Amino acid sequence: MPSEPRTLFVIINESRLEVSAPNTTMFHDQWFIKEAFTDENMTRRFLDMHVRGYYKDHTIHFYRSPTFIYDDQDIEVMLKFIDPLLAKLTTLCQVKEGQPINLYAGRGHNSQLIKTLCNS
Repeated sequence: MPSEPRTLFVIINESRLEVSAPNTTMFHDQWFIKEAFTDENMTRRFLDMHVRGYYKDHTIHFYRSPTFIYDDQDIEVMLKFIDPLLAKLTTLCQVKEGQPINLYAGRGHNSQLIKTLCNS
């Protein structure tokens, strides 16, 4: 079953930001294989190793692993890449300047609001 449309991202090795096409219905593992970031045999390890997330409805969620966990280092990595991510979202998703965007660590009932950003 496909997921709801959103824009995916991943920060590979805490040094490279990749962003999907907007409004994809793929899951992260499908996107990783399609873009050759990993193969089917290494997908679980890739999910465990890299901060990833999605943008939807003026909200960014980020996490690591198939269980959507995060720690202080993941938050630090995400904050390091927030400006480049916002720049890509502005172009790809037409996020308007001045639009507030909520940044959450985790997903679902375990998510924590880290900060509200103002796209400028």
